[in-house]
Amino acid sequence: MHTACAMDPDNISVLIPRAATLVQIGRSVPLSDNERLTLLNLAVYDYERTLQIQKPYFDTLSPHARAELLFGLGDGWHQLKNSQRANRYFERVIADDPDSEQAELSRLFIKGELDAAALKNRNCAGCHG
Repeated sequence: MHTACAMDPDNISVLIPRAATLVQIGRSVPLSDNERLTLLNLAVYDYERTLQIQKPYFDTLSPHARAELLFGLGDGWHQLKNSQRANRYFERVIADDPDSEQAELSRLFIKGELDAAALKNRNCAGCHG
């Protein structure tokens, strides 16, 4: 995945799968703190870059695709213990698609009633864009 991103660093079809994979690894694979932080920072970078690339047409994406990308960012920032940035993305999910599963999970994150470990078996979070 790193080679693919190096070859085509603005290819959303490469950035999103790497980010989604690294966020999942961050929440479910035992790693040293340094390894985990390195992978999560890379995942958040990939999601942020995707959002930047999609900015001109983000509103035309499906509500599910928008919510997944924003939720992936919230999850990544939450795992990096930056609740201010995480909540900014969770709030966007809620505002954009208030009745979605991602919005409900976002509400729980904001209230402190959910953490990334609870999402271990959720396969979809952050994989679309």
